[in-house]
Amino acid sequence: MQAKVIVPTVADKLTDHYLAHHGYQVLTVANPSQEDILRLAPDAAAVMMISKRLTNDLYDQMPNLKVLARRGVGYDNIDVAYAASRGVWVTNTPGATPGRWLRPR
Repeated sequence: MQAKVIVPTVADKLTDHYLAHHGYQVLTVANPSQEDILRLAPDAAAVMMISKRLTNDLYDQMPNLKVLARRGVGYDNIDVAYAASRGVWVTNTPGATPGRWLRPR
């Protein structure tokens, strides 16, 4: 059985469908909300989100979740310490929007 991964549609397109080519069942949503995530795949192993708030009760509803990735900088809307206490790795992508976040001096 393929592990399920939920990603923003734009991320899947920008990576030339990398995850699908490596054996994952990829489910895409424009900007995944907690409701979208739970409706699509409460059994997903990984979720990439953009900016929607995720509450701590998400982890009880997703027993297979191992990775929660934030597309962008920072960890706004994620309680990283709580996720870690539930065995979920939280990551971000600080270089995802370099033109917006990095300004020449």
